[in-house]
Amino acid sequence: MREAVRHELSLGLGLAVDDANLVVRPRAGYRWRPLFDPLLTLDLDLRPGVVVYGQGDDGNLAGDVALSAERHDTLFPRLRASGTLNAEVVQMETYSARGAGVRVGVDRPFLRDRLLAGLGWRYRVLDFIRVSPALSDADREIMAIPPESYIPGWGVEYKLGFFEQSLALDLRDDPIDAHRGFYAELRLEEAGVFSASEFTYFRLTPEVRGYWAPWHRLVFAARARHGTAFGSQLPLTQRYFSGGSSSHRGFTYHRLAPMSAGESEAGRTVPLGGNRLTETGAEVRFDAFHLLKNWLGFAAFLDGGDVTIDRIPDPGNLHWAAGLGLRYQTLVGPLRFDVGYRLNRYGPREPDPGDRLAFHLSLGEAF
Repeated sequence: MREAVRHELSLGLGLAVDDANLVVRPRAGYRWRPLFDPLLTLDLDLRPGVVVYGQGDDGNLAGDVALSAERHDTLFPRLRASGTLNAEVVQMETYSARGAGVRVGVDRPFLRDRLLAGLGWRYRVLDFIRVSPALSDADREIMAIPPESYIPGWGVEYKLGFFEQSLALDLRDDPIDAHRGFYAELRLEEAGVFSASEFTYFRLTPEVRGYWAPWHRLVFAARARHGTAFGSQLPLTQRYFSGGSSSHRGFTYHRLAPMSAGESEAGRTVPLGGNRLTETGAEVRFDAFHLLKNWLGFAAFLDGGDVTIDRIPDPGNLHWAAGLGLRYQTLVGPLRFDVGYRLNRYGPREPDPGDRLAFHLSLGEAF
């Protein structure tokens, strides 16, 4: 053991590409430890972005700035307390907004760090600066966006506060690149007048994952996730979406969801999200050979899922996609490229009708 570095500066550059925007994302981070106290750490994280092409005007800013602090052994041994303040500019396919938020919470590990329990409270305020004209009045009501926010020059604040609890059991041999073990997680959210929110709902999202390696170079992995909400319609930032490199790989980011009645500026429908979600997936991973002293591997996967507004997704009629992928192991996890091919439900009245191929480049396994 050795004393941690007291001052740490990190810099980076990234690129975010989805159906809404192409964004260049530089990043800078500063960590100061210990701050006035041997167990207190301060983090400043800047993730600005510039829209190169997309739903917003070229050159628009997107991203966030966050200032957070955490302290270990708060009141009790191993109880960690944390707090975060952030400001953000959001550029989504459905809307653009600017806002700020705060989060406070505590968490603690149990059972030799295998069980992690946490609880917290979040508050978020958004001011809409653009809303897609593809949204009808009925779409706006579903997403809980006041109609006057669509009048040019008007700004309507969106105020959401909610309590959250999480419980995770991690029995994997490696959380970054698991070969054996089991993982289960349960997340809860409650919002209402008691949490200083303009919205009232209860959201429940359980997830399970399993891993088995009959040989050190061969891994079978599977997962299932379900989400459901009770009460009024979920506010737009908390709605369920699927599609992307870490959910359903037959769709691009957030494109598996109920869609708007009209078309966006780009001539496409925009996702509304839903109150209920079902996702499942299975994958076979095989490390083939070493390339530059790291493993290069292949994967085959099958993903299923659906997102609905009111009804429970039918397990017998999910959206299914099969695909292949490449994996290259790095110090921070596998660099991953996947291609998903939709097997069913790609006709009219389905999300992105006729689009059967989706490509994904990311870091880390899908699950």
